[in-house]
Amino acid sequence: MSANVPYLELDNGSMKGTQFRLMGEMISIGRTPDCDIVLEEAKGVSRKHAQISIIDGRIRVRDLESQNGTIVDGKKIKDAVISNGCKLKIGDAVLTLVVPGSAPVPAGQGGNDLRRASSRRVAKQPGSVPAAASEQSIEPYLQPAELSIANATIEESEKSARFLLKILLLVAILGGGLYFVTVLLAVPPVQRGQQEIMEKGEERVVMIRTPFHSAEVRGSSDTGAIIAKVMPYGDDPVRHLLKGEIEQTNTDNSQRGYPVLHFLVVNAEARGNGQIVLLDRGGKPIRSIELIVRGLSIKDRWIDEYDPNTAYDEAKRLMQDGIRLRKDGKLYEALTQLEKADLLAKTRAKSSSDFNEISNYMRDIRMDLRKRLAEKFKEAMSDAFPPRDAPTGNHFRSAYITLDDAKQLVPDRASLEWQILDYWQAELRRLSR
Repeated sequence: MSANVPYLELDNGSMKGTQFRLMGEMISIGRTPDCDIVLEEAKGVSRKHAQISIIDGRIRVRDLESQNGTIVDGKKIKDAVISNGCKLKIGDAVLTLVVPGSAPVPAGQGGNDLRRASSRRVAKQPGSVPAAASEQSIEPYLQPAELSIANATIEESEKSARFLLKILLLVAILGGGLYFVTVLLAVPPVQRGQQEIMEKGEERVVMIRTPFHSAEVRGSSDTGAIIAKVMPYGDDPVRHLLKGEIEQTNTDNSQRGYPVLHFLVVNAEARGNGQIVLLDRGGKPIRSIELIVRGLSIKDRWIDEYDPNTAYDEAKRLMQDGIRLRKDGKLYEALTQLEKADLLAKTRAKSSSDFNEISNYMRDIRMDLRKRLAEKFKEAMSDAFPPRDAPTGNHFRSAYITLDDAKQLVPDRASLEWQILDYWQAELRRLSR
């Protein structure tokens, strides 16, 4: 990497001397992991605090409507051109802009403690940065004498922007009037856009970022039947192997500023079109999801192949398979076989009294499976989303692998837990880009 790349150097705090190379045209500064320069240890830093742009040799800093503002050389700014030696105050973090080959760097700068940034657009280079001009040619970054001209241009731009803002404000007021008309007509401003297409008999987990309290299905089939049943994951009294862990992860992530994912279980029961409507605690709609159910149901049709006698024999075989698989450590496969045996015994077999012990087997397996899944899930979430005061680093890869291990415990892609683990892996891929 060329030594001529400008960089910001941290002047205070435990990471004093850390250099943030300004690579690319747009560099964001804030406290969330998706910022290019992450100042998570500094106080008073907003999630998205400021943005630096480098275009045609000009380095500009713009405040992103942060709570405490952005200060350049002691003055609070909205948008300003900066040059070598300028000091930026972001929260209580103080950073000095260093443009190699420009004016001499103030004494005490040029440290070699480099901290990893969270973006491919910002990089750091080991070793100290020479203060003297480099022999290599560099970009024509503005010098202090040119700042007054550049900032005057910015002021003219701001005047035009203020005029445009007045026009937008008028439009917003008119739009607000339309909103109140909508409220008076009792048409809730529901978010739309998501669509789920399912097969009849299919069970699916739907990931939702919007917090919600409950959900209902609106719409029915041609025969008047409800097309689907929905419930938040964990409301089922039996099938909620990751309920507690997901709730704890969402609580911790919400407090630390990390992503929060909510899950809804949808059971498609009849062909038709409708909507899944998410409700808040007061029963008010906050979002809707278009739902389309199509196809012919194949759920549990295998049961119809058995008469009372053959059903009894098949249930016995399935129960023995489940017991054997449990001994082999294949808990999910064992649970699947025992659930089939239990269903056959209760609905088709000539006698169900010989299968009373199945429920005890299933209860014990669920407890064991839940414990193993919980351990893997907690480990993955701890790696991916550590406490803010923990050492920084990209742990998404190790968390992703741990979630893969958890998937091996529930290898059926149709299982609720497999789908939830897959959603979290997708979220880690998104964050690591």
